Amino acid sequence: MTEYPLGALLRVRKIREDHAQNELIKTKAKLKEAEKQQRKQETRLNAYKKWRPKREGILYKKISHKKLHKEDLEEFKTRVENLIEREKDHEQRLEKRKEAVKKAEDDVAQARTNLIEASKRTQKIQEHKEIWEEDAKRAEEAFWEKESDDIPQKTSNVDMNSVFE
Repeated sequence: MTEYPLGALLRVRKIREDHAQNELIKTKAKLKEAEKQQRKQETRLNAYKKWRPKREGILYKKISHKKLHKEDLEEFKTRVENLIEREKDHEQRLEKRKEAVKKAEDDVAQARTNLIEASKRTQKIQEHKEIWEEDAKRAEEAFWEKESDDIPQKTSNVDMNSVFE
């Protein structure tokens, strides 16, 4: 039987399907890492939110029993503002982590779509190959049957009546 004429195309389609499968695996790993980083940042933010009021209380106690000068009050306000600003930084980092997770989820969805499409294309050419192989097999069988019909049958020169007498 002859070689499948679209064999090279089938190999390319299988390579693309394998590549799509590998990409899906990579994007799932990136998603997992992004989710891990988001959880870490959420933990940091929650810990900071618990710590900040305590720190503000300590700063307040340092100035509450003293006669306040304008500079002391300004320093207290600056420190509290810095603490609030750091909390906002933590919140912004968390938002970036959430965006990274969303992007990773979108990438996984796209990779999954690409894999499905690559699999469909491979399946189509594979089905075509199976049909082609069946047709080629039938054609070959028909050829050999025709060839065998064209070969003259050898007849015996012996008279059958004389054999039995």
